[in-house]
Amino acid sequence: NGISIAALQEFEITQKSAMRRNTSAWAFYSSGSEKARDAVAWRTDVFELVESGAGTIPYFRGNPVPLPWVLLRHRETGREIYAISLHNPVSNAKRGNNQKWRNVATAKEAALVNQFAATGRPVLLMGDFNEKAEAFCQVTRQAPVVAANGGTASPCSPPAKAGIDWIFGTYHTLDFSSYARIDAVRARGISDHPLIAA
Repeated sequence: NGISIAALQEFEITQKSAMRRNTSAWAFYSSGSEKARDAVAWRTDVFELVESGAGTIPYFRGNPVPLPWVLLRHRETGREIYAISLHNPVSNAKRGNNQKWRNVATAKEAALVNQFAATGRPVLLMGDFNEKAEAFCQVTRQAPVVAANGGTASPCSPPAKAGIDWIFGTYHTLDFSSYARIDAVRARGISDHPLIAA
């Protein structure tokens, strides 16, 4: 699908090992811990790693988890871009109501976008927000971003048929030229989510 930067969620230790064994074309960063379940991955022939780090966001019942980010340099042009991967907590009968923690997590993610955007570099915020309109409205209100699949920030009007997985980018430093929601990954048992690409 022509992807050169990816955000991975629920990326388990066995999957990390398989990725390392089976492809030299990709590298990834998941906060320095093998147990961390989110990561940013990139094609090593397209980008090189400049810097990496991780904040923290609250997950189930407020327990902290890493929020990994990378600064990548495009090998051909020398341009740099930040990429952040996230997975906010779901609310369900087993895990309880985590709306409060999703709100806190999304605010921290938007704050990190603002911090990176202040450098003048483009920023990608990608992942499973476990929310549709709520995530879109909060992120576009709190950070200078647009969603790859459209929508307007003011008044808040999310794109039609939006899911809980989002790709946001800083609107003053990048443009999205395409968007795809690829359901084949679910049909093949690769994931319980569609692959979204921009």
